[in-house]
Amino acid sequence: MDSKKPIEFTAEEKIALARAVTDAACGIARCWDILSQIGARINLDWEPEGTSVADIAEYNASGLENPSAIESLDPDQVAEAFTDPENWSAPTAFPPAKEQSA
Repeated sequence: MDSKKPIEFTAEEKIALARAVTDAACGIARCWDILSQIGARINLDWEPEGTSVADIAEYNASGLENPSAIESLDPDQVAEAFTDPENWSAPTAFPPAKEQSA
């Protein structure tokens, strides 16, 4: 049986990876927040079919010349990725919470 050892990272590599993933996660969360604000304005929820904010971010990451430069992507191209009406749906109505009696 061929048993492969897990890849080992230095402490510095672990810290760098954790920071980079944290930055990516925060960016995705900010994107969700912006999509939520847009959804409130247009009375629709972002409910993607077959794609996600992470997919769109990953696709755009491949086009960055220098990830450390914090260059801005073209706003029109980024927005285009979110325009498919199939990815927006009527807001989900949740029943009101039941009051607990004392």
